[in-house]
Amino acid sequence: GNIVTIEHQLANGSKVWSQYAHLDQRYVQVGETVERRQEIGTVGRGPNNRFTAHLHFEIRKTYLASNAWPRTNGQPWNRSQLLQHWLHPSNFINQNRPHQ
Repeated sequence: GNIVTIEHQLANGSKVWSQYAHLDQRYVQVGETVERRQEIGTVGRGPNNRFTAHLHFEIRKTYLASNAWPRTNGQPWNRSQLLQHWLHPSNFINQNRPHQ
């Protein structure tokens, strides 16, 4: 499906990657700089419209292929493996949201 992955430079110099998957349409191109609140795509229904409309959203703390998902040979990763690569999205956003 349509996926957009955005690299973010944090104030402390580290990087994270937000990924938006199962998009119906993408409005940005590879290498394009995006701004806060810029529309990057539209919510889709997954491959072959198999699901109800939704957005698959992740915050990754390591760079991974866009189709990386926590399974190896069909076996789910354990919590420790997940925490090596992914952050809890709500916690990350709450801790890093600019003050209004």
